[in-house]
Amino acid sequence: MQDKTYGIRLEQRHEQQLEVKDDALVWLEVAQCDRLERLIIDGQQHTHERHLTLSRVPKLKTIANPQQQPLVVHLDAYEREVPLIIEGPVAQFDFCWNGGEYAHIPATPLNRVMLMPVHLLPHYRHKLKHLDTDTFVVVYEVAEQPALAVMQLRTAAQLVITGVAGLQQLHLNSEPMASVQVRKCPNFEYVTGCGERLCVTDSGVNRLKVGGQWQQIELVSCGTHRLTIEQANELYLRGLCYIEEAHTPDSMRIINEATNWLSGDVFPDINESTLLALKGRLQASGHAQTTKRKGNTALVQTCLAAVRKCQRPKSRFHAIQILAMLAEWAPDMHHGIFEARRAMVVAGVNWWYPDDRYLEGWCADIRIWHALVQSRRRYVQPDSFYLAVMDDASRPAHVLYGVVFTLIEVGNERLLRLALRHLQSVTPASSDKAQFHETNDFCKAIKRLILALPKLTAPTQLAVAEFVLVGLRQSLLHEVVPKMLELAPAQTRKAGLRLANAYPEQRHRFLTVALAGQSPQTRTGEIA
Repeated sequence: MQDKTYGIRLEQRHEQQLEVKDDALVWLEVAQCDRLERLIIDGQQHTHERHLTLSRVPKLKTIANPQQQPLVVHLDAYEREVPLIIEGPVAQFDFCWNGGEYAHIPATPLNRVMLMPVHLLPHYRHKLKHLDTDTFVVVYEVAEQPALAVMQLRTAAQLVITGVAGLQQLHLNSEPMASVQVRKCPNFEYVTGCGERLCVTDSGVNRLKVGGQWQQIELVSCGTHRLTIEQANELYLRGLCYIEEAHTPDSMRIINEATNWLSGDVFPDINESTLLALKGRLQASGHAQTTKRKGNTALVQTCLAAVRKCQRPKSRFHAIQILAMLAEWAPDMHHGIFEARRAMVVAGVNWWYPDDRYLEGWCADIRIWHALVQSRRRYVQPDSFYLAVMDDASRPAHVLYGVVFTLIEVGNERLLRLALRHLQSVTPASSDKAQFHETNDFCKAIKRLILALPKLTAPTQLAVAEFVLVGLRQSLLHEVVPKMLELAPAQTRKAGLRLANAYPEQRHRFLTVALAGQSPQTRTGEIA
């Protein structure tokens, strides 16, 4: 059985190379070995991690790991004179230097870690150029060594620059990098390069400009007041945020997790021309069969990022149209599309679209609902969301119109029944609802419902009949009931009986419908 407390301490040794070969080794501590340049950790391979604690080893250049045991390394880098290469896999790495500075590299499977004092960078540029993405390079500043204001690097390795107080500019190679982190560099103000992730933490004072192209940028407790980003897909704000002015790409997604208040107008709403361009690209891509089958992932992600920035009614109108296209053409992305639509809901705001585009916006929204319910993914369940959205809408007549015309057009009777029963008033219409029930859009919706009756199934005919009988005022019922009895007599009478039982105070009104005969005088198409 493995003794998890077993280890070795090596202190005040004078060799330039030490080899520790012990199958049972769990931890190793090396201290005050001033001449040591190479440390070899050997022994039979085990799955458990080996913990190394190193202090006062100023000339140590290499930690060799021939058996590739997982290492957890703790290093006191005080008075170090040379770079250090740790052969992995390295599960975790942390180090302290300058009598108080500390950095921790979280649990990440790394093939190699290189610890590099910043003043030695010019002598190792060639070596850095040949490192791969599984190498983690940590650059730090040693006290009383020459400061470096402008840093130029060309490497594919993951990079951490920490505690370099004088650093102002960082110029990286044009090849994509997996990860770049800048920590505790108070004068940092400019970086250019490209890659998957750029994280700036506790750095910067007044301004920060990010050049190049990045997938994700993360700012954590930075002192930046003016931010400029040339190209990025996502921006995360965490910790304290002091940004007062921002110039960022229109299509960039912003995730604000700052712990303090951040003015909502710091990041401008996306402009209309960008949204129209995205709609054009979607329409062009949607005609290609490959796009319909698989979806253009990059284009979809760009569109979703743009949608998340839409706040004004005009931009929200274009956003809802973009989501409608995506929902129909990219079924594999339904989860992201639904999350983007849910994120558009703002507490206390129910006036979503411009006055002249409100109805068109609602029709697009209902198309999204119809497309999402076709999803085979169980985590996409939009019914309750859309019913709640209907409750908060500022124009119920537009809601009804959009629901009726869109769902009849796409042939989704289940959603039509669900929506009509949800929108159905608790009590029959009264005079105080006249303004709503006499609107042009409401009358158009009722007319469309009645004309569609012959093509609908019996359950949907019943739902339509109940909605019309409950929703219309008494003065309007005599104009539409004869037509309903002509087109769907059985379900109209059944609705009258059901409503007579449901509303005893209006029993006579609904029984009149249930017991009425078909009106032969009604002419086809004659509906108010």
